[in-house]
Amino acid sequence: MSISDYEKTIYNMRNVPLKRTKEVEERLMTALEMANAQLGSIIGRTDNPLSIKVYQGKRMQVVQMMNELGISLKRDITSAISEIANDVAFTEQDATNDLLLENDDANLMVDFTEIPRQTADLLAQRYDVDGLRISSSIWAQSQVSEIENVVLSGIARGQSARDMSNQLSQFMLGGGTGMGTSVRAKAMRLARTEINNAYWESARRASIESPVVKGIRWELSARHPKYDVCDLLANENLFGLGAGVYPAEYLPAKPHPNCLCYQIDILRDVDEWDEPKKQYSSQDLERTVDIARQAKVSPMAVGSEKFKAKQLQLFINSVANATGQPLITLTPQVVSGLSLKEAVQLEIDKGLETAEDYIRVGNLIHDDLRVAYTEEYNRFMAKPKHLAANKLHHTLSSDPNNELAQIVKNTIAKVRPVGADGQKHDYMKYSNREIKNALDLATELMPTDWVRASIENPSKIQARKNNARGYYLHGTSYSDLASETYSWSMNSTVLHEFGHRVEYVVDGIRKIEKEFYDRRTQGESLEWLGKGYGRDEKTRKDEFTDKYMGKYYPDAFEILSMGLEGVFYGQYGLQGQDQEYFNLILGLLAAH
Repeated sequence: MSISDYEKTIYNMRNVPLKRTKEVEERLMTALEMANAQLGSIIGRTDNPLSIKVYQGKRMQVVQMMNELGISLKRDITSAISEIANDVAFTEQDATNDLLLENDDANLMVDFTEIPRQTADLLAQRYDVDGLRISSSIWAQSQVSEIENVVLSGIARGQSARDMSNQLSQFMLGGGTGMGTSVRAKAMRLARTEINNAYWESARRASIESPVVKGIRWELSARHPKYDVCDLLANENLFGLGAGVYPAEYLPAKPHPNCLCYQIDILRDVDEWDEPKKQYSSQDLERTVDIARQAKVSPMAVGSEKFKAKQLQLFINSVANATGQPLITLTPQVVSGLSLKEAVQLEIDKGLETAEDYIRVGNLIHDDLRVAYTEEYNRFMAKPKHLAANKLHHTLSSDPNNELAQIVKNTIAKVRPVGADGQKHDYMKYSNREIKNALDLATELMPTDWVRASIENPSKIQARKNNARGYYLHGTSYSDLASETYSWSMNSTVLHEFGHRVEYVVDGIRKIEKEFYDRRTQGESLEWLGKGYGRDEKTRKDEFTDKYMGKYYPDAFEILSMGLEGVFYGQYGLQGQDQEYFNLILGLLAAH
């Protein structure tokens, strides 16, 4: 086989995953259509409403049917992975050995028989988003839960069995509302992704072992729809081998589902085939990532600054992961060349009037602190927990100068002055010393403008000790700010109560809180907060991570106070569980 014939064989191999994908999709579609018909038969197609009692009698049939479907889908996809790995490995083996024989290098003949097994083992360790590759039964349980959401909702509305079956058909096969999340869409996406990953990994491993291959060029598919991370992977010259060319052992994995990019082998000179390949030192690999970090998104790329930042970050981290280097985070303002302060100022210049405006600013702040904040939060969560009220309760509030609070403070300080700036409150006589100290520490975390407004307000603070519950009562000449002093949560409580003072002394805070509260709790009725609270203490629960966040007052809110505890002291699981709320507080801290 000539070199040109070898290159043609490798080029044509890009069609192998497309062919296998088509075959698997046909098998999957047959299984899905049979399951859909079976589900319709179980639910029924009469015009009579379905009752809970009737469904409960049929539930095990639904569970069994979805288990059988999960087993079938997993078997077909696993079989396809094995087939594609074999196709690629043995095609590359035959082409390589023919080329070696053609050039009288029979002593360099290769054996790629272990590559399919190695590829299958590697892919088996990867968790797909729907969990099907890990466990068909867990996947089936998840699908049954979604089916039952449709069924129970339909029963509550008095929906007929026929209409319910039609709605479930859309869930199974798509073709209407929810097409992107249908079982069919998810199964097809997984099949396409895993088959292409099997092709990619098998070809990469063959190139590593091949004496004739110098590197692999990342090629974009002709069906590449729009600019994304793959354009960067295909166009950057990181190893000095040419644009998009990587040593096989450092070729990045495919960066997203449905990726159709393919590989082209770059060959060594014939007289180098019997020589060792170049080895890359740790310094070489670090330098490669540094080069990747200098890459720029094409000015022709379409999308928001956040989208561009995400693609650039995916590119850098794909290279870092392939070379064993630490992952990094980027922010949109870095991509656009703006500092965090400049990016926030642009938002301020546009005008900040609504909660949504402040959430947008909070997104910028969160992008900047996310990695450091998450790492510190997870590190702390791994430490021994406090035992309070016979329950395990996690808090960072036992130390007002903990790393998490400092991360937030330092990030806010990039865009505005933070802390008391040498000023102190003039407390009322007989104020509790411990509460005063805790409040002084709390003000070091707050925007300087907020602290100054509090200090200059004519209503002086009477710092009180109260071992029942903390509270803040705003008056014209003085205001009570109370907290327990014996508890490890005192600093968090004092910060919380200072948040209530901010509502009164900083103009506009309550307006933003009210807008956010009204939108989040729209249509919800007031409910008693429960045991431990007075009968007049009521809340609108919304989907807040703590019911106290929705507590009702005629002229105040818990949004800022609870949010400050959540942001600075990691309480209530705000980050991740209620990112909108988390970012609102960050936005207020940064720009109000």
